[in-house]
Formats: sequence, C-alpha cells, structure tokens
Amino acid sequence: MIEDPVDENCHVYLNAKNWLKEFEHTKIHENDLNEVLMNFFCVHRMYDVASEFQKEARVKPDMPIDTVKIRYLIQSEIMNNKIEEAIEHINNLDKGILKKHKDLVFFLKKQQLLKLILNNNINEAILYSQQELAPYVNEKPSLISEIDDVMMLMAYQDFNSEEAKKLIQKIEKKKNTLKRIDDIILSYYNVDSESTLEYIVKNIFFTQNVLSSKYPCSIPKLKNLKTGYIEYYEKQKKRKKKKSSRKSRHKGKSKEKIFDDKTGEDTVKDFEATNEDDYRSV
Repeated sequence: MIEDPVDENCHVYLNAKNWLKEFEHTKIHENDLNEVLMNFFCVHRMYDVASEFQKEARVKPDMPIDTVKIRYLIQSEIMNNKIEEAIEHINNLDKGILKKHKDLVFFLKKQQLLKLILNNNINEAILYSQQELAPYVNEKPSLISEIDDVMMLMAYQDFNSEEAKKLIQKIEKKKNTLKRIDDIILSYYNVDSESTLEYIVKNIFFTQNVLSSKYPCSIPKLKNLKTGYIEYYEKQKKRKKKKSSRKSRHKGKSKEKIFDDKTGEDTVKDFEATNEDDYRSV
C-alpha cells in the first residue's frame, strides 16, 4: 500500500488508492440500502415508485402505502385549490389532525375564500367568510388580519396588476400549510420529515467541512451528489534523477512529475481529470 504523503507542515494528504481500499472492508447490506430508499420515497410522497419498489425489493414501507398515496393527493389538492377535497382526505386519515390543529383548518378555508374571490364569486365569498371563517376569528381574534388581506382583493378589478399579484403572493401560504400538515401526518407514524438519505448526505458534507477546516489533512470530498463526483488532493512529487543511461536519453526534456508514484497518464486512466490543478476526481 502506498503511504499517505506528509508535507513540511505536517499536513497529511490521503492517497486515493488507500482511501478507496478502506471501503472494501465496509459491509453494506442490500436490505439497509433498500430501507433508506423506501424511506426517501415515502417521505417525499412518491407513491407509484414506493409501490413498485415494495413489490420488487420486498421491503416494508415506513407507513401504510395507501397513506403515501393520500398524502400525495392532499398535496395535489392543496396546490390546486381543491380545499374541501383536501380536508376530506385529511379527515379520512385521522380526524384528530384538524381537530387538534384548528389554525390549519382556518388557513385551508382561507385558500378556499381566495379561490372564490379570484373567480369573481364575490357574494359567495362574503357568505363563505361569514359562515366558515368568522367562527375561527371569534375564537382567535388575531386571525382577523388574515381575513382583511383576502377581502382587500375585492377592491381590485384586475387581479393581474402588480399590486394585486403582490397581495395574492402574500396571502397564499400553500406550501407552508402543506408542510405543516404533512409533518403532522409523518409524526403520527413516527417518521422524520427529513429522509434518512438526506440526513446522510448532509452529514457527509458537514463532516468534510469539519475535517478540512480543523484538522491538518486533505481528504477526498464528495462534490456532486448527482454525478457521484469525488474530489481528492494529490501531493505532487518530483521523481528523483537516476544515474543511468536513461538520464542521457531524456536529457533536455522537462522534469517528470508523478502522482502517488504513478505517471500522469496512468492517473488519468484511473481518475477522470477535471482541471489543471492538483485535484482529480474518483
């Protein structure tokens, strides 16, 4: 095994071959990988993928597969202003969700009020606000400002004007409401809202940064998650001259440089070069 080079400042430059060699002794079970993938599919409401993966890999999802589908439907309905359908699906999962979190019902119904106004159903919007939203305001007066913002839209004849668009953007909180609902459903099944895969990736980047900034070593770094691009530092060494006939044959040529006792040509074969710096990719 090639030794990891150390410079005059006692900085260690990990040899790429040695680093990759260590992974040969790391045991990763296929079932563990499948569970990580299934967790990712479930957390991100990827019902079709999770359903097929369950059949092929025979791995148990973190929650009933139908729940993943319902969460996907809730997402679609909220984003498309189908609020009544979304409320129905949430109640089908667990009626306690909206009973316990009444403010969520208010924000969902506020989206319905916004939809009525944008469709110019003004009379229906006024009636809806009195019947559906007023009870929540009476219970929690601080919500009155939320209603006022929506009702202000009635003053605009053109909802495509810049001022109207800004107000609509301020009113709409679809993503925030959706995330809160989804997090509540996930917690019901003891599933973290951040998938295991995302946690692992964040931990990798965090560890790389800590090692690079606090310790005197240059480690291989994952740079691009999509391509699997890994960057590692190669300490360049000058090859010592040999007193032989080769010296005369190569006289006049530029001095050769090697990477970890290998020629540049061999290194490129093993690792794809990215630029002319001292970094290469694995």
